[in-house]
Amino acid sequence: YIYHEALVQPAMMTHPAPETVVIAGGGEGATLREALAHQTVKRAVMVEIDEEVTTLSRKYLPSLSRGAFEDKRTELYHVDARGYLEKTKDKYDAIIIDLPDPIEKGPAYLLFTQEFYRLALDRLTAKGIMSVQAGSTSLTELLNFTAVYNTLKSVFQVVAGCTINVPSLGVPWGFCFASLVLNVSTLTPAEVDNRIVSRSIKGLKFYDGISHLGMFSLPKYLRKEMSGQTRLITDDNPLYLYGK
Repeated sequence: YIYHEALVQPAMMTHPAPETVVIAGGGEGATLREALAHQTVKRAVMVEIDEEVTTLSRKYLPSLSRGAFEDKRTELYHVDARGYLEKTKDKYDAIIIDLPDPIEKGPAYLLFTQEFYRLALDRLTAKGIMSVQAGSTSLTELLNFTAVYNTLKSVFQVVAGCTINVPSLGVPWGFCFASLVLNVSTLTPAEVDNRIVSRSIKGLKFYDGISHLGMFSLPKYLRKEMSGQTRLITDDNPLYLYGK
């Protein structure tokens, strides 16, 4: 719940009234669950390339989705997320990227590139916002996070990064948020808590106003690495992560 609340809630809470959401990945349904917690949402499109993941998760891990797949607002497609966004002309208030790290010849590495982020920007509404799981923020594993942050900055006017501790991952983890106008990092604790109440959001175990403040209070070394990163991730020059 720490990972999924941190990925979804800051973006959804920053938008004044998110009605349409598209989720790339998130096969177990927990990201979808968090997005649907907002009663303002009228349509939630989940695009997961691996149908077997959602089938097995719905059967054996229903506690993760908590009925999100059966929600009448949900549309589920088992296709490539980049291909879906290329074909659709729909606009979304929030785009949430919940994909595995970019592994060479894997299904996700072309969804971390400048070209993909430009496509995502074109599919956002004027006040839309995108959330991206951006990899480890461990002191010795900062390339993916800082390169994603820098690549997003080359496309979007407002980009913010955060870090949290996710016990199940064993290392601190980073997320990036990008928009033309909305700055997720400037949302105050009081504003977050007021929106949680006004939107009747129940069951949050990690995220609230104080947690939001902590997520975006980055340590000095991390801010230095982010500001000094020049790497751009492109289709022709993708970034790959390799196991140890």
